[in-house]
Amino acid sequence: MLTRGLTTIIVSCLICLASRASVVWSFPALPDNAEASAEFASREVQPKSEETRDRFLKKWLEQDAAYIATEEEKSGYQKLETDDERYQFIEQFWFRRDPDPATPENEVRDEHYRRVAYANERFRSDIPGWKTDRGRIYISWGPPDQIDSYPNGREGVSYPFEIWHYRNSPGVGSANGILLELVGGEYRLVFKDGVLK
Repeated sequence: MLTRGLTTIIVSCLICLASRASVVWSFPALPDNAEASAEFASREVQPKSEETRDRFLKKWLEQDAAYIATEEEKSGYQKLETDDERYQFIEQFWFRRDPDPATPENEVRDEHYRRVAYANERFRSDIPGWKTDRGRIYISWGPPDQIDSYPNGREGVSYPFEIWHYRNSPGVGSANGILLELVGGEYRLVFKDGVLK
């Protein structure tokens, strides 16, 4: 996915910036009782009204599962013909990811919706937070281990940027960082040689 080419880009960026002073900080833990978290975590699989159900089914694939569903899952969902099949698919989707199906909670689903709520609250700009590069990365990989923040740029760089560090995270690799650049009011992931999309 993004991990192989990402390492090369990140190592180059980190070497370049290693000698510069920066603000270092970590994401605060999400409160367990956040209103948005509760809203998403307690969401019923089948909404009540017909209009709400239609919006829910469309939104589920386009937003809720956009970054975590595999291409095979997305394709399978789109081929379903009835709403009942779609609801059953959603239930199975979360069931397969539940680390402990014997409990009433689905920790993976609950954490996923906490990340979506956090991204929408913290990373929104002209677009919802979940659609931003920071939101996409945060939802997919969780909070970084460390962030080097340059809110006023640095010598020779007039724009603010951040480097997100993920260490020993499954699917991310080790000793990685992500360089985000402020463009047009939002941080965007730096692309190099078409590796990151």
